[in-house]
Amino acid sequence: GLVESMLTSPEARQILYERLLPRYKDRHFHVSRVVNLWKYRQRDTTPMAVLEYVDRPGEMRPANPVGAARKQHVAMEFLETRRSRRKHLSEVQRMLESKKKPPLDEAVLEALRFECSKYEGLETNQLVEIE
Repeated sequence: GLVESMLTSPEARQILYERLLPRYKDRHFHVSRVVNLWKYRQRDTTPMAVLEYVDRPGEMRPANPVGAARKQHVAMEFLETRRSRRKHLSEVQRMLESKKKPPLDEAVLEALRFECSKYEGLETNQLVEIE
């Protein structure tokens, strides 16, 4: 296909299929990013940056989690502060209402249900007035 026509060496194909595809199977887009170094090249004062893959060991800035890791991250953020509860309320409610059981402990699910029950019957613009 298209990928095989671009990668001409067997080593490059091996790296793609053995390392990169399993790493990004849950990530449909945004597999790389440009990180500004806030430096300038001396000879022509061009701004310098680094192009890096996300979700790899040693990355400069951690990527946003995806898949099951995203649900765990949102649950922990939601339970941490009131600001995070406002930020992630709709996502946690969708998670709790879905037919698939989220990849969380029963104690965490119970805490999420308790915190969400405080907001039942309220519209989003009323959340600011309560807290």
